[in-house]
Amino acid sequence: MATFCFNVTGLAPRAVAEHLAEQGVGVAAGHYYATMAAEALGLMPDGAVRASLLHYNTAEDVGRLLAALDSLP
Repeated sequence: MATFCFNVTGLAPRAVAEHLAEQGVGVAAGHYYATMAAEALGLMPDGAVRASLLHYNTAEDVGRLLAALDSLP
């Protein structure tokens, strides 16, 4: 499984997740109950965006994720 967390400068993680959802891409936003780690990384209180790719994701899924990220304001 490939899971990665990221933030977009100037945008709250929740706003990024909502934008991606509007583009048909499902991600999560928050601290994922890892508050101590998020605090240590300076990610509190908003956390980060988390995207997970698994064996059933297609190249089109990845392309849609990348296109949705490119379309962020």
